[in-house]
Amino acid sequence: MDLEDAFSAVEHLPSRDRLLIGRGYRPDEGECLDISWAAADIRELQRLRGLEFVSEIGAKLMKTVDDYVAGRRRAVTCISWSDTGMTFIVLGAESPDHVAEMLGAGAEEMVSRHVKGYLSERFSDWKRPLGQVLPFPRRSKD
Repeated sequence: MDLEDAFSAVEHLPSRDRLLIGRGYRPDEGECLDISWAAADIRELQRLRGLEFVSEIGAKLMKTVDDYVAGRRRAVTCISWSDTGMTFIVLGAESPDHVAEMLGAGAEEMVSRHVKGYLSERFSDWKRPLGQVLPFPRRSKD
């Protein structure tokens, strides 16, 4: 289901109890990521069995929901990715536009973290020169 349908399925709930889970599989080159969404009530999460993607991200989902419920934060977005796709956990969504804003902010954070990790791993490689520049004899004035 798309985001609008998933949001309308939980629209009757207070925003603090809304859970949206999106899963997008790696597209072919040049295609956009197509995300399939599912919706649920956070308070019934322990009893959910048929919600798509829960078996794949169960532990991370439960920890995210426990942290959210304990802190009663306004909204939370969690993004995890693998070689085959990306999973989005959105808690406390106010509207589909709010979800889009949260995903944008989450994507920026994910890219920043990924780039910082890559740079910190490669920093020592950059400090060490790849080769040595050999001296070049000067040209004579003749």
